Amino acid sequence: MLDLSTSMLDHAVDVPGDRMIGDVLSLPFIDGCFDVVVSAWVIETVPDPMRALSEYLRVLSPTGHVFYTFCSLPDGWLSRAGSAFLRTVVRTRFAGDFIPAERTPWHDCQRSHRVRFQGGLTTEIALMKCCTVGPDVAPGN
Repeated sequence: MLDLSTSMLDHAVDVPGDRMIGDVLSLPFIDGCFDVVVSAWVIETVPDPMRALSEYLRVLSPTGHVFYTFCSLPDGWLSRAGSAFLRTVVRTRFAGDFIPAERTPWHDCQRSHRVRFQGGLTTEIALMKCCTVGPDVAPGN
């Protein structure tokens, strides 16, 4: 497990595995060293979600998978109004921002998938090493 905060790592004492202080924007691991990368509720709290995803893919083995979940900006004005309090909490307590669909860091290919839940409030994505992300890779491309 990797996190910038020791207190966040301390909350996961019951989860087996090593713990490391680090930044997802500059992962302290060599290229291709993991078969699976899992990231939950992280990329919406970093200043550059695309860079975080690029790092996840960098440390992934050639046959590996990345799975990540994040807060996404919901569809429609009613869902957005209903989530306003939650979005404010994420922004003020975690310096995060719900990611709109058009800025979702992912690559649409036969080996990836994206599922949105709760009217778009939560997004789950799976990618493989063949996928790329970056400013020129937009959803649907």
